[in-house]
Amino acid sequence: MVMGASRQANDASVGDGPVGGAARRGAEPERYGLTERAKDLLRLKKEHGADTFAEGCGWVHIYRNAAYRETEGIVCDLERGAAVTEIILSRVPVSILPQETVATYGLVAHTKEQRDGAWKGVEGYPGMQATRSHIAMDYGKVLAVGVKGILAEINAGEARLAEAGPGQDVGGIAAAERKASFYASAGRSLKALLHYADRFRAEAARLANSEPDPGRRGELSRIAESLGRVPNEPAQGFFDALQSMMICFFALRMVAFGEPNSVGRMDYLLDGYYRRDLASGKVTARQAAELLQVPRIMSAIMTGQSDSITIAGSRPDGGPFWNDLTYFILDATSGLRLQGPQIWFRYAPGQPKGLLERALEPIRGGMAQPGFFNDAVAVEAMARAGYAKEHARDYVSCQCVEITPQGRSNVMSGYLYANLAKPLEVILGGGEEMVEDPKFKHWSDGHVPESALRGFDDFESLMEAYEEYLGHLLSVIRERADSALSHRARVSLTLSSALLEGCVEKGVPANEGGATYNQTFPTFTGLVTAADSLAAIRKAVFEDGVVSLAELAEACRENYAGREWLRQYLLNRCPKYGNEDGAADGIALRIMRAVDGGLTPYRNLYGAQFGPQYFGWKVIDEQSYTLAATPDGRRHGETPTGTFGGDQGRDRNGLTALLNSTASLDHTLAPGGLNVNARISASILGTDEDVGKMADALIAYFKSGGMEVQVNCVSKEQLLDAQRNPDGYRDLCIRVSGQSLYFTELGLALQNQIISRAEHGG
Repeated sequence: MVMGASRQANDASVGDGPVGGAARRGAEPERYGLTERAKDLLRLKKEHGADTFAEGCGWVHIYRNAAYRETEGIVCDLERGAAVTEIILSRVPVSILPQETVATYGLVAHTKEQRDGAWKGVEGYPGMQATRSHIAMDYGKVLAVGVKGILAEINAGEARLAEAGPGQDVGGIAAAERKASFYASAGRSLKALLHYADRFRAEAARLANSEPDPGRRGELSRIAESLGRVPNEPAQGFFDALQSMMICFFALRMVAFGEPNSVGRMDYLLDGYYRRDLASGKVTARQAAELLQVPRIMSAIMTGQSDSITIAGSRPDGGPFWNDLTYFILDATSGLRLQGPQIWFRYAPGQPKGLLERALEPIRGGMAQPGFFNDAVAVEAMARAGYAKEHARDYVSCQCVEITPQGRSNVMSGYLYANLAKPLEVILGGGEEMVEDPKFKHWSDGHVPESALRGFDDFESLMEAYEEYLGHLLSVIRERADSALSHRARVSLTLSSALLEGCVEKGVPANEGGATYNQTFPTFTGLVTAADSLAAIRKAVFEDGVVSLAELAEACRENYAGREWLRQYLLNRCPKYGNEDGAADGIALRIMRAVDGGLTPYRNLYGAQFGPQYFGWKVIDEQSYTLAATPDGRRHGETPTGTFGGDQGRDRNGLTALLNSTASLDHTLAPGGLNVNARISASILGTDEDVGKMADALIAYFKSGGMEVQVNCVSKEQLLDAQRNPDGYRDLCIRVSGQSLYFTELGLALQNQIISRAEHGG
């Protein structure tokens, strides 16, 4: 099978050694600073911002909405998707900036009138689906066999259909007919991709013909020559491979604008091509490092923070992987100071400690990049959710902390954002919300078990009632997730399906379960808020008798008005997660197990497992006001926890205690990913020796069972000043539930939550 051959070819490129170039010999590669062209593009980005770059290339909607209007008469969602793809990729601008040495997309300014006018004549926003959520395409296959290899698979599938004849009736459409429509749409979409690439080839050739500078003429000629081969043909070397990845990635971004996806394991995918060209002298380490810089800026201009790159990690056999490119990507992060693409570093035993120390340098410089994952735990968590281990070892973190195998999955991810403190509010409210949350109806059918409405004589009966009610809510989540999966969009974009393992083999689009993996991962926030609240109830009500449960419920309803003494007691005298206090940490683990029991034993519409993921992103800003005051002392209007870190500054016993509390939970119960945020004083990373100690702390955390952590090295004083004087801190990035976001663009409640995080000193 062609797919099998492509995978073997890609794996073989990295299978004969853990690393490439200088890193393979045990020496760290030289550090290369930003090129002048990268600095120039960064300057333009900063000076012109949204005026020139049209608010993250929102001008794509001009072409998308025109395509939707022009295809309204096409009934079949798949056929319409192909037509939409063709229109978009034949009309979006084609340009190559003077700073670019690799073609990406046409960055052309559009007026506000043009952008606003794009919405005229569009009745609502046409439903469309390219992917369910945050995933990464199978760029390894594109590099190995080219688009022509995938088209050959599609032709073979069509031939099999012709031999088999019509299949069983499915929803009024014969199965064979539906597959035929898919193959036709996928083929047309891939050809549209090739046309898009050829438009850039022609533009590069045109510019080269009129370029007086020999050096620049050579760069443009190289782009044109490469695009004469890729992405249609297999990549022949490092430049081909990078160019093929970038033209495919940004084309998909144009078509599926607004649906985040990831470049994925860039260093791993390019490894074999880089090592071969380095050995033959076709590329130098400096050239490779510099080629990787400008595409990251172009990504940041297009989508802000919603792209991601995953580096280092493991090979399919479980051995450690890293190479020169890993270092180059890390080194550029400090100078670029970009909100995105998100950079994710995968730690695997056997990697040199110096590599982890190098990964900490951007953080030492005040960046919120990279975030860190631990392969040992992440792979085990994914295996529990039904992924083959060799595929789990190929995971990427897509935009936020969602983890999924590259090119093999179309998971339902990053949706719902169910607040685990909300069920407790309903119980304390006698079966009713104390504060209305319009989104609560998405995971609640209004039914509250009788056990949650009775009086509670002891803490255990309350805890059991919470678990029973949570179990019911999880059953509603499963039902409604399957209902969403069964929805058929009016426009189904199959370009992504053609680039995902499983879809072409089955003849089924990604949004109908065609990918190899199709897990459903609802997202949960407020785990720590719920655990701290239950721990406070146990102590204040059932152990110390400071207040009755009814009185505590009323205090929460009234936002502690006139009861500041009680709030201070709950804040300061009751157990809090993040301090190695088993009273709170144990409840958090118990809640995790309850969520796991309500999801992972079940299968979704496609026969794949349910499972949780834990992070909050900006939604916790909204949840500040849709969650009443809670028994942990949090007031209405303050954010609940969105992560497993000490989001609200209650982890008072230091970084080690926070990491130990976090590792005491079972991270393998979070197969969709989880988020741990920690803020440290800049003094912790003041010297090289300090950086080494921090690397040791991270390794110890990983060995203790930690899956993920993100470190912010920004002082409270800096954050307060940024809040008061935002113009002076436009490039100040902070980690929020997996995202690297500009602090000054966050809501006030979320800014205050970040400021309140404990700042751990040395």
